[in-house]
Amino acid sequence: ELGYNVVLSEMTNEKIVKLSQEYSLDETCYPIKLVNGHVASLIEQKVDYIFLPSLYTMKHEVSKMREDYACVYMQTIPKIVSKVMGLEEKGIKLLSPALSFNFGKKYMMKTLLKMGLSLHKNPIKVVQSLKKGMKALQEFEKGVEKLGKDLIEKLSKDEKVFVIITRTYGVVDKGLNMEIPKILKKMGYKVITLSHLPAHSMDISNEYPNMYWPFGQHILSGAKIVRNSENLYAIYLTNHGCGPDGIISHYFKEEMGDKPYLQIEVDEHSSSVGVVTRLEAFVESVKRYSHKEPKEKSKLENKELKKL
Repeated sequence: ELGYNVVLSEMTNEKIVKLSQEYSLDETCYPIKLVNGHVASLIEQKVDYIFLPSLYTMKHEVSKMREDYACVYMQTIPKIVSKVMGLEEKGIKLLSPALSFNFGKKYMMKTLLKMGLSLHKNPIKVVQSLKKGMKALQEFEKGVEKLGKDLIEKLSKDEKVFVIITRTYGVVDKGLNMEIPKILKKMGYKVITLSHLPAHSMDISNEYPNMYWPFGQHILSGAKIVRNSENLYAIYLTNHGCGPDGIISHYFKEEMGDKPYLQIEVDEHSSSVGVVTRLEAFVESVKRYSHKEPKEKSKLENKELKKL
């Protein structure tokens, strides 16, 4: 909308993994290491700007949590990347607005407007572009949920569907999802993601009042939906070195109860052959599983499950 050519970094490949290992100075989680590789790849393409915001807080519309923080690496990754890559010395301008959804729409608009003005763009044009961008995002998210709803409504009683549950970037990048959706589809199964479920519409603050990671809120909401659905089975992807995962995975296990699910920890040493073997074993366990309704469901869960 502002008239720029936009270059997206490639899907994670061997080259990007190698670059991430070369430029990652600290032992962080795998996705943060990969950011270094993706930025290095963009630098090789001689871009003029790199857009990499600091994400401080995120907010689900129905969330009543006391806090909604992103992890410390998501907050600080622009500073880390800028220093490691020497962007200023290379003549590349880093665009890293501090985004905090908890501060409200007015703050977000003001912050992004300031970034637009730093690019010497007309403020009215910047505001119009922001509104179009937010509208496009909302329509996309609603469309993805509708795809999931339509698919689930058409399932036969005994049909199995696998749900990839992880953070958003872990779903869309083939380096982080290990191409599991592609493998399962080749095996003849339908695959959806956490974004296809109405997990954003669930408020779990009564059960998890201190779950101040919004991704954790979303993941645990998805676990509840999968646990209570006869057709859905979870494949939960975590990342080596992720502090929140170390905690959330225990809650996830409790939420799933006796229903089988597959948890795979993804890092730069993950083997595609090993993933196929684990998926085959998991599919066999799912075939033998007899779904049992939980003895008790909260009013919230019953309300949300009716949407499916």
